[in-house]
Amino acid sequence: MPQEQDTLTFEQFYRSNVSVLRGYVAAGFTHARFGGLARGDLDDIVAETMERMYLRWNEISAPRSYMFIVARHVAMDIMRSEMRRGNRVESLDGTLDDLLALIESERDDPVGSAISEEVLATAVSTMSMSEKQVFLRRVAGSNHRAIADDLGLTISAVKSRFARARAKAVRSLSQAGMLDETATRVSMKTTAGEIAELMHRLQQTAEHTQLRTLVERDPAAHVALDDTDGVIELLHQLQKIGAHDQVQTLAERAVVRIALDNPHTVTAMLHWLQEVGAHTQLSTLVKRDPARHVALDDTEGVIELIYQLRDVGAHDQMQALLDRAIENLGVTWGGTEGFLDGAIRLLEQALDKHAQVLGHDHPDTLATRINLGQAYLRSGRHTEAIELLERTLADYEQILGHDDLATLAASSSLAGGYQLTGRTDEAIALFEQVLADYEQILGHDDPRTQTAVTNLEVAYQAHINKVS
Repeated sequence: MPQEQDTLTFEQFYRSNVSVLRGYVAAGFTHARFGGLARGDLDDIVAETMERMYLRWNEISAPRSYMFIVARHVAMDIMRSEMRRGNRVESLDGTLDDLLALIESERDDPVGSAISEEVLATAVSTMSMSEKQVFLRRVAGSNHRAIADDLGLTISAVKSRFARARAKAVRSLSQAGMLDETATRVSMKTTAGEIAELMHRLQQTAEHTQLRTLVERDPAAHVALDDTDGVIELLHQLQKIGAHDQVQTLAERAVVRIALDNPHTVTAMLHWLQEVGAHTQLSTLVKRDPARHVALDDTEGVIELIYQLRDVGAHDQMQALLDRAIENLGVTWGGTEGFLDGAIRLLEQALDKHAQVLGHDHPDTLATRINLGQAYLRSGRHTEAIELLERTLADYEQILGHDDLATLAASSSLAGGYQLTGRTDEAIALFEQVLADYEQILGHDDPRTQTAVTNLEVAYQAHINKVS
């Protein structure tokens, strides 16, 4: 049970994150079309998640990531409970044969045909909404590319979700006595999640010979890495049984080969590597520059990854991803309020840390102040934004000089702030000065000079619109 000081920090965390959690649950688990949770379950999931976090608060090293993981588990528990009560058994609409063929298509051990619709419906019901979306389309004959286009996902995300769904279907059929899964019959086409599940069951039933046989087949060196969640679960199981060489092998393979476009995938892998103290592999994954490669279309996933990068000490990556996300807010997320609130808190924390460690006049401190000012602008805190950007530009000019490129970039940020807040005369004057300085220092053809030309043209048009 948390102590009094821990209780205070938890309350702060709760106030800052409960609205984000509600949005995450509402977006991810209440879609009726795919048999998701009813809206009335949302409060229960949020309350249960926060209660579990409170009980283990002083053990949690990465609370933001842990919150999303717990919420997913709680939601799935509720969905399974509803299924057992018979509230959400879906008809498979005549797809039983196709479903069965899909499940057994990559298995060495054939599945018998005497499988009831109820058993298969139960298998599908254990999947999350996002997994069902992919799985049922595959049953219907769509390929990975078509599904990715249909759902607006990357192909790697489709493959990962399908692998998880298929593993759950196999597990459900196995528990119903419809599959004969033994260590000697596992193919290396079998997903990482399926192998992890089999290891768990062999350990639970004390079938040590079978478990040893499975480990001797060296799954870490051969298993496909499409199912990242399954890979992480397999790493857990290998570590649990003491197969440390296999853990090392699989971790080394995973960190250089997993796709970096899915923020949840990268977050989960970073979290596991941090938990087990695999610092070399963690460093390898960070060096692959996930901040540059990750897709920005999943708001909560990006927020989760930003916090995880902070928690593992990858502050340059955290800052780079924040910069990308803030730049793309208007295009990708339409200025998502939840993200901006989190971004501002992170930037304020980063600014405090830079000021304490590096000093108020360090370039990293000044750059963070510019980023914070831009975030203030996008969140509508215009007065704070302009004041911060003006002070920061004055510091750049005093420390680095008027013609330093960092000073010119700060001038452009302030000019953009003036334009956004309707001070178009001041924006035009500052953009004109920036353009003249860029032309003198870099020449007319440099991309930064061309950007300055475009900025000035936009400012002129904004002024015309204002006066007319």
